[in-house]
Amino acid sequence: MNAVFRIFIASLCCVFAAISPARAEVINISGQQGIWEAWSPLGVTFDAGSYTVTPVTQATPGALFTAYNFGGGYGWGTGYGIALSQDDRKYYGSGSYSTAEDAFAHAVGASFSLTKRQTVYFGVLDSYYGDNSGGVSLNITAVPEPETFALMLAGLGLLGFMARRKRML
Repeated sequence: MNAVFRIFIASLCCVFAAISPARAEVINISGQQGIWEAWSPLGVTFDAGSYTVTPVTQATPGALFTAYNFGGGYGWGTGYGIALSQDDRKYYGSGSYSTAEDAFAHAVGASFSLTKRQTVYFGVLDSYYGDNSGGVSLNITAVPEPETFALMLAGLGLLGFMARRKRML
C-alpha cells in the first residue's frame, strides 16, 4: 500500500508540473525606445523555442505602461516592433487613438520562434521619440513543445500500469 501511495503522489506532482503556467516575462518598452529609425530598442535574450507576445496593462504585475503618447500629446498608440536581427524586423499594431484605453483595446499580439538562444529586440513605432511619453508593456510567454506533454502522459500511463500490476500481484 505504501508503494501505491508513493506512486499516487509522484503522479500528482507530474500533473501539477504539467499544468503550471509556462515561464512568462513582462518587458516594458519606453515610448522613447524606437526600433526603426533610431535603432535603440530593448534587447532581451531568450532560449530556443516558440514565444507568444501579448500586450498588457499596468494592472499586470511588473507592467509599467498601457500605451504611449506620441506627437506631443496628439495621440495614443500601442504599436511595437520585434526584431530578430537588424534585417528581420516586424511591427504589430498601429493607429492613433484619443485615449490610452482606446489604444490598448486595439493592441495586437504576436509570436516568434527561435532556433537557438539569442537576443530579441523590442521597440515602439514612431519616427521622433523626443515628444513621446508612456510606453508599451508586453507579456512574453514560452509555448510548451507538444513532445513535453506526450512524454508526461506516457510517464503517467507507465506509473498507472506499474501500480495496477503491483496490485494484481
